[in-house]
Amino acid sequence: MNSIIRRSIHRIGGIAIRSGHVCLAPKTVFNRICSTQASELLADGELKLKWDIFAMVCLQRRPVVSAAKEEIEEKFSDLVDTVETDGSVLSDHEVRVREEAARQKQQLAADEPDDRRDVITGLDFEDTQAEKFKSFNPGPRETPDDMTAHLKSIDRALTDRLVFIVKTNVGDTPLWTLPFLKLADGESLRQTAERVVRKTCLPTTEVRYFGNAPNGTYSFKYPANVVTQLKSDGGKVFIFNADLVSKDFPNANDELVSDYRWLSLVDLKGFIPVKQFEAVKKCIMDF
Repeated sequence: MNSIIRRSIHRIGGIAIRSGHVCLAPKTVFNRICSTQASELLADGELKLKWDIFAMVCLQRRPVVSAAKEEIEEKFSDLVDTVETDGSVLSDHEVRVREEAARQKQQLAADEPDDRRDVITGLDFEDTQAEKFKSFNPGPRETPDDMTAHLKSIDRALTDRLVFIVKTNVGDTPLWTLPFLKLADGESLRQTAERVVRKTCLPTTEVRYFGNAPNGTYSFKYPANVVTQLKSDGGKVFIFNADLVSKDFPNANDELVSDYRWLSLVDLKGFIPVKQFEAVKKCIMDF
């Protein structure tokens, strides 16, 4: 095998994909490949199918608060607390309380005056903290947007992971899907994913990608009339995971997105295509 410096050709699921890296080139060079299309090859090297390459972004808002514990979780948590408390050594505060109790007992036995009245004891500290705890009111897990089922808001379903989807038209048919765009000439998949976010979200939206490599993939076939028009048999979609860093999401890009939703993983199944959902499900750890 001869080693040369060239744009590397990776094969994922029988599909040849070109990216810009230094690699070891095989003796057989794939001669039907470009930056925006991938070709599936037969064993004898003849062209079988041509695919358009797309980058899709699974933009997520992570859970904000913990979910309420179920009864069995409460019992197990209490058991663990009991075992850890019984098996642990005394903390500095507990040692201080015991020492102060022993000192007070000695003073009472010797009928000595208490010369530490102005000192805040460990028990005084406990009483103060107990009063503060009584006045603490934890924030609710449900928000006004939960009450109104405001699906465009990220200030809802705080215990769940929310996924961003958009409404687009495939021909004359409206379709709910994760945002995606076709790979452009000279562009890497990661760059296309970044362009997806720029095109579908506002300029102030901050996101964090999980890496330069996609986290999942799936393919689809074009209808016969579209195959003739586009001269391509279908599309290969590569999914990138990304977290929403911005604390709010006031709106999507109205120029390119007619409608959008932030959906939990349970609700997502009924909106996007089944094949896309199955691919997204493999990219998210919550499933």
